[in-house]
Amino acid sequence: MVPIVVQFFSKTGVKHGILEFIEQMHKSADDLFANIKFVLEANELKLNQLVSLGSDNTNANVGNHHSVFALFEKLLPGLIKGTCYCHVLHNSVKHGHEHLLFDIEAALLKIYSHFCRSSVRSQELTNYFDFIEEEQKVILKYIRLRWLSLLRSIESLISIHTIIKVMNSV
Repeated sequence: MVPIVVQFFSKTGVKHGILEFIEQMHKSADDLFANIKFVLEANELKLNQLVSLGSDNTNANVGNHHSVFALFEKLLPGLIKGTCYCHVLHNSVKHGHEHLLFDIEAALLKIYSHFCRSSVRSQELTNYFDFIEEEQKVILKYIRLRWLSLLRSIESLISIHTIIKVMNSV
């Protein structure tokens, strides 16, 4: 599924939102270009008023020679190439993370591994939750390649931090 998100000016101000989700079987630049162009035209958006195109930073989307952006730029010279703001933000955090005194990613992986690789430890954690009469919360696995999972993994760890700390001090 490929979301087509638009932001445009109207008489009442700036509008933005998801225009449509398209099912994209083949993710070639030509197929993506044709589908995106069709969706824009089907929603009566004038291509000659398209100023910028932002997308995920894959070669099919933003490569220099044959990409969705290159195909739109042939149609609309002067088109501005946008980037994926999520990736920009992630890269900023990743490089800033190198200056922290504590490697949260490594800690999340070690804590998850400590419990998931041992049925005894996993059972002890379950027993401890039963003992304190709280519903057991799951420790989420952080996957380095799935950068969107970092916040959820941190929140998961924070929610059970006290329990694990007390359990390990007993």
